[in-house]
Amino acid sequence: MKLEKRDIIVRPRRLRRTDALRRLVRETSLHKDDFIAPLFICTGENKRHSISSMPGIYQCAKIFLFVSIYEGFGIPVAEAQASGIPVVTSNTSSLPEAAGKHSELVDPKDAHQISASIGLILDNSGLRRQMIESGLVYATRFSERSIASRLMEIYSEEIEGNKSG
Repeated sequence: MKLEKRDIIVRPRRLRRTDALRRLVRETSLHKDDFIAPLFICTGENKRHSISSMPGIYQCAKIFLFVSIYEGFGIPVAEAQASGIPVVTSNTSSLPEAAGKHSELVDPKDAHQISASIGLILDNSGLRRQMIESGLVYATRFSERSIASRLMEIYSEEIEGNKSG
């Protein structure tokens, strides 16, 4: 199956749940065909893509749009960044930390702000390139190796603190 290059990738349950995204399509020049909904992309056998194919799906887009009111962390944001895709995400919950300062942070209820952020990235190749480069670096903070190393530091500090105290 060959995926077409689209402008924006969005997790589909967010598209259904978020009124702002519905308004975004209705009130702006964006069209529903500008979006890729990766969890609904099927193979000829009508099977959904496995999680291991997600990086390839992310790379079919120019932007990853992850607009949500609340998230526990925002793993898809880190996945998109690690795949070299600029991120537009909510300025709420844990998403600013997951996305980092080089991502576009928007009010998840403001369709015009979301649209403006998308337009800014699509119209400015220098900004897009900078977001990709910074996102790739930032995403390494969430690699297994990086997390394991930080946990070992914390445990070592605790062990040393307990020996002294």
